[in-house]
Amino acid sequence: MPLTAVLPPEVVTTNGSPLVQAALALWRDGGYHRHGLADLAAHAGADVLTYPCKEALTVDLWRALNHETWSQIDELSPSHMAQRFGQTLSAKLAQLSPYRAALAALYAHSATDESSPWRPPHGLSDPMLDVYRQVVIRSTDLPSKPEEVEQLATLFYGLQHFVVLFWLYDRTQGQRATHMLADFLQEAVRIMRPMMMMPIFSKALAKVAELLQIAFSEPHASD
Repeated sequence: MPLTAVLPPEVVTTNGSPLVQAALALWRDGGYHRHGLADLAAHAGADVLTYPCKEALTVDLWRALNHETWSQIDELSPSHMAQRFGQTLSAKLAQLSPYRAALAALYAHSATDESSPWRPPHGLSDPMLDVYRQVVIRSTDLPSKPEEVEQLATLFYGLQHFVVLFWLYDRTQGQRATHMLADFLQEAVRIMRPMMMMPIFSKALAKVAELLQIAFSEPHASD
C-alpha cells in the first residue's frame, strides 16, 4: 500500500516550542482571553517576539495538537471504517475542547484578515490528513481501489473541518448538537460504505474529493 503516514517536519519542530507548550498549559478552558503573549513568554522563559500575534502562535498550537493525534493513531482499535472515523472525530473534538476560545479567535481572524498567518483548512501538509489515511487503510472494510483510500481520507478530513466550524458556532449545552452531528456522520459513513461498489457513487466520491483537494491546495488569491 503506497499511502503511509509521513509526519511533516514542521510539526515536529513546532510541537516542542516553549511558547507552544506554554499555550497548551495556559490557554486551556478560556485562558486564551486571560493570557497574552507576554504571559506565555514569562511562563516559558522565551522571547515573545518569536510570534507577531496570538493567532500566529495558535497556528503552531493547532499543529501540536494534530501531531499528538497523529502519534496516537496506533491506539485506534481495528474496526470498520465508520467506527474508526467516528472515534477519531470524537477524540479530536475532546482534544480541542479546552482550546475552543483560541480556535474561535483563529478562525475569525482568518476569515476577516487577508494577512492572517493561517487560513482553514491548513492544507495538504496537515498531519490530520495522514491520520484519516490511516483510519481508512487500517479499517476492516478497506476499499479495494487505492484511489478510493485517498478520496475517503480527503472526504473525512474535509468533514472534520466542517464539524469543527459547526462546533465553534454551537451554543447548545456542552455543544450537544455537534456531538449529534458527529454521530450522524458516523452513521452516514456506515450506510455509505456498501454503496461504494456502485459506479455512480464512486464517481461522486471522486468528484467531492477533487473539489476538496482544490480547496485545500489552491493558493490564496493574494499569494
